[in-house]
Amino acid sequence: MSIETPAPKQAKKKTSKKERQAAEEARRRWSHAQGPWLSAANAASLSLAAATVGSLPEVGLPVWAPAAVGAIGATAAYTKAAATKLPALSKLYRPGRWAGFAGWTSLALAAGGPWSADLLGVLGAGVVASALLRPASQAWEISAQDRKSAEVEAKERLDLAVAWERRIDRVCSIKGTVVTDIREWKNPHPTNPDEIWETGYTVKGKLPPSAGLEALNRNTAKLADDADLPAGCGVEVAGLPESRRTFELFINTVNALEKTIHYPGDYTRRSIYDGILNGVYRDGTTSTLDMKWKSTVLIGATGSGKSAQLAAVMASLLRCDDVIVWGIDPNGGGVFEPYLRPWVEGRATRPAIDWVAVDEAEMHHMLDFALAAIETRKIGYTDLMRQTNDTKVPSSSAVPHIQIVTDETASLSPELKEKLRQLSDRSRAASIRPMVCSLRAVSDSIPRPLMAQMQNRIGLRVNEEEDLNYLFGWKSKLPSASEMPAEGYGLIRHDAAESPRLFRGLFADPDSADQVAEATASWRPELDDVTVRVRPGVYMDRWQRARKAGWLPGLGKTTGSKKGAGPAPAAEPPRPAAPKDTPKGTTAPGPLGDMLSGLGESIRKKRQEIERKKNGPDESEVDATFAALTHGLTLGNQDGQGSVPRVLQAALDLAAAEGAKGAAVVDIATELRWSRPTVRARMRALEVEELPKPERWHTGAKPERGYTREALQVARERILSGELEVPAGIDADE
Repeated sequence: MSIETPAPKQAKKKTSKKERQAAEEARRRWSHAQGPWLSAANAASLSLAAATVGSLPEVGLPVWAPAAVGAIGATAAYTKAAATKLPALSKLYRPGRWAGFAGWTSLALAAGGPWSADLLGVLGAGVVASALLRPASQAWEISAQDRKSAEVEAKERLDLAVAWERRIDRVCSIKGTVVTDIREWKNPHPTNPDEIWETGYTVKGKLPPSAGLEALNRNTAKLADDADLPAGCGVEVAGLPESRRTFELFINTVNALEKTIHYPGDYTRRSIYDGILNGVYRDGTTSTLDMKWKSTVLIGATGSGKSAQLAAVMASLLRCDDVIVWGIDPNGGGVFEPYLRPWVEGRATRPAIDWVAVDEAEMHHMLDFALAAIETRKIGYTDLMRQTNDTKVPSSSAVPHIQIVTDETASLSPELKEKLRQLSDRSRAASIRPMVCSLRAVSDSIPRPLMAQMQNRIGLRVNEEEDLNYLFGWKSKLPSASEMPAEGYGLIRHDAAESPRLFRGLFADPDSADQVAEATASWRPELDDVTVRVRPGVYMDRWQRARKAGWLPGLGKTTGSKKGAGPAPAAEPPRPAAPKDTPKGTTAPGPLGDMLSGLGESIRKKRQEIERKKNGPDESEVDATFAALTHGLTLGNQDGQGSVPRVLQAALDLAAAEGAKGAAVVDIATELRWSRPTVRARMRALEVEELPKPERWHTGAKPERGYTREALQVARERILSGELEVPAGIDADE
């Protein structure tokens, strides 16, 4: 008789080891609230009380009464132990305890009372024996039950293995298949780690010499039908490197993709090396993309969930503190505008998307810059690659990976598509990777030379089957349309050697762009100086060009910051060389002159404000205003003595933020685009001691090692007073 696949198991909550042990103990214990000593003491107390009361003349309890009760209890205990097939020790222990305490009570009644030394000694010995034997009895019971459970499980696995051997013979006409192992799936829920999914099992086996995996691949739907799997569940086949005849069948018994799975809302910090979370497979495991080394293509018709899948990928990219995202959108920037809105409105300190191109000219600017950066990065980071013993540029907050996301690739000109192809061909070693998105996977949308470089391939539901065949190859065995019944379903492949797997993309809510942009602003990296120097004018003026283009309302109101984090100011003509003798009353040109000129203008405005409020200026208020405006201003000499080094100033700026207690090493390293060892070494040179234990330096931050505000301020004062000499070269780039 054929043994069918067991019924699907419901997802259950994950429990800790201690909770499982406590539950097992409660299940197996016949006295839930008592330990061995307390249980024995309670039985002895009951016997002592019965003998004391029964020996009273007014009561006159017959001697045979306790013995009769004990006999009945012993008989019931033995019958129950035998019926449940408990081990011999348990069969003897339980009846023996009944007989022992009941017999002592009868003996005490026969002696006229329980209070003789001999009787109390016998009772005490019975308590000790009962307490000591009980754990041994329980251990035997547990071992017996474990053996029984293991035997039942082994029999079920054997029956299931035989059932699949017969099923493969019957459905695929392959005789002689041997199933070697069956493993159940127990995976954490992708959005709720406390929940465990038991969604199916894996069947591992070996085919006979005359058969191949093609026969299994052709009959996956028939195998699922023969096993009578629940709706939405199926069978997937994978080969193993052990041999060409070894295989694994992934059997779903619970449809893990039935319900929409939302993207996790914690937005914790990640790295590009951790993988880019984007969906869930049939077995309940999460799907991640290797976007550090591989180019990616995303295909999906209107209504397929392509926008939600792109939003999930974007959220995962922005959570990485070693990734910079650039965006290309020929449809006006609508895909990337929600990620920039918090920055434009002042709710985020940095733009989530570092560069956005919405017109042909800006797209050429971006792609030309990226192509030029390939060799610059590889040459500029030769020493870094040598240190890591690699031929590719490693990613960090100081040297971020550049991810170029292109939406609506079909609308791009042939010249732009060719540049994307060149970028995909050449930029892997420089840690620059493209991702292209399109409604259709046809050569008009994504040319074949560009498609050939895409290793990560995601195909959601399409209107034409040929799109998926073009994407995954005409020889690929693809699931039927009935297995992708709803928005978000699709196929994914991470390498040409793999077969496409059915998955469902994580659903990112429409407001997730706003949330992730705000949540990750504090660790958004800046583009490294080596890359900026490729074409500094093009890069630094990118937001100025966006403001003039007018595609992002409100952009012109944003205040600028370092490296174009805000809109770049209009380019100024070169200043003439300063004469040797600057006339009295004028300010020398250059950065120092700009600073002093701005300082004087601020003082004049403040004085005018004070004079408007009063009949005349108050000297003390004017002095206080001047002190406030000049606080922190240092005009060091040419050797740099007396000026605050960059590393210390960056730490002071972080410590001055609202609610901050100091500055973490990782935040200083991110701000300066240095490594943490460099920050620590240069802080030691300035005699600033790092706290030995991690601290939360501002609200909501995770504990990190760093420096207190007080220690930083002391170092600053010592430098300005001349007490501490600043080492030469401390401001040099890493």
